[in-house]
Amino acid sequence: MEFRRASEELEAAREALQKMENDPPIMEMRRAWQEFIDRIEKTWNKLKLECDKVGNRAALDAASNLRKTDPMLRYLSQARHADQHTLQSSTMFGLGFKISLPPGAEFHIDFIHGTASSKGADVSLRVGKPVYCLLPIVNRGISCDPPAEHLGKALGDVTPITVARLAFEFYRSLVDKAIGESTA
Repeated sequence: MEFRRASEELEAAREALQKMENDPPIMEMRRAWQEFIDRIEKTWNKLKLECDKVGNRAALDAASNLRKTDPMLRYLSQARHADQHTLQSSTMFGLGFKISLPPGAEFHIDFIHGTASSKGADVSLRVGKPVYCLLPIVNRGISCDPPAEHLGKALGDVTPITVARLAFEFYRSLVDKAIGESTA
């Protein structure tokens, strides 16, 4: 089968996306994101090489241009470069808190030492699940903000999982198209 290597990398990207979707602990989520951006970029690189091998690189011209101009595709490429060549991370997490204080109560959180204390009454504290977001990155002088759109459509949700899903679909359609054209 042609495009075996691109298909293998795309499958590895899908597996990383599935890890992200399974609500892993924070460090596993970061690793899965890094694995995803690495594998999705390798999908592109293997696809180019395999298109060259069958003499159909022109099939990727439009996609090559999109990778330079589409905010989401550009961000993913730069996030992978930043992950490989800098100390930056392209993801961040935050925890949601809900604190209920009765009148006269005081509550203190020490994030450095990981402690919390209250005075004056019982305090109710609930910690939510982590919320992940993409961060701006700078790689070799190129600044790249988290994407606000993809293929001309606004992204309402710019979480790593949503961006990874959209990227996976984009690259899956490229691989499928290349396979279809090589068998035609």
